[in-house]
Amino acid sequence: MRNVEGLHYDTVDDMRCLKVKFSAELIDAVSINAIHVPNDYTTSRIFRAKVKKSGEAGLQYRSVRHAGATCWALMSPSPVESAVQTQHFEFVFDGESISKVRELKL
Repeated sequence: MRNVEGLHYDTVDDMRCLKVKFSAELIDAVSINAIHVPNDYTTSRIFRAKVKKSGEAGLQYRSVRHAGATCWALMSPSPVESAVQTQHFEFVFDGESISKVRELKL
């Protein structure tokens, strides 16, 4: 593929939000401070790999973006009992940053 001088286009990605019901025994990682670093995922990635390798279903941890929120990470989709799409977003990337976010309605 060649670069064409003056040609510019935006890259579009989409994200679908899901409401999921699952049943599994999860590791409680809420109190492991080393994995809750907002700007460095090194330790959390190593921890996740160990959890997956051990055969555990997943883990529960604190959100580093939203104080007081809880997150869940499943190592496999097998514990999921149901999943329903709640919202659908389109992100437009202009080559430097996300320039637009649009919610797509059904």
